[in-house]
Amino acid sequence: MPITYSIHKNGHFLHARITPPLAREEFISYEVDHAINEQVRPPLDELMEIERDACRDITEQDMAEIIRQRTAHSRRPIPHHCAIVVAYDDAHTWNLAIFYKVMATLHAPKSVIVFGDLHTARLWLGVTDLFNDVVNHE
Repeated sequence: MPITYSIHKNGHFLHARITPPLAREEFISYEVDHAINEQVRPPLDELMEIERDACRDITEQDMAEIIRQRTAHSRRPIPHHCAIVVAYDDAHTWNLAIFYKVMATLHAPKSVIVFGDLHTARLWLGVTDLFNDVVNHE
């Protein structure tokens, strides 16, 4: 499965992992599904880990489609902090993440930061404690 996500802290933390190959439809579906998921509650922190080349087939038009479909639903966007982690050498995904950051902040009050380092993203979100058992096994 190219996209998996889990909800923690009684709906206040969402952790997503994206692995290649990722189809356009899967990405759009994920973005809409988690945005309208009733288990997700404010205040929300989101960590999205994107593996190298996972988004090679995703375009800026796909990102715009995500925003369009999300605004079509009756559930209002939840203001939240979103940390997107992308490999430094994955220029395509890095550029998409920056484009998404701009699009998201235009359509919903959010704080979106793109990181090249998972540890720093976890620190920014204040969720390092959730990953103690995972970090020990990596």
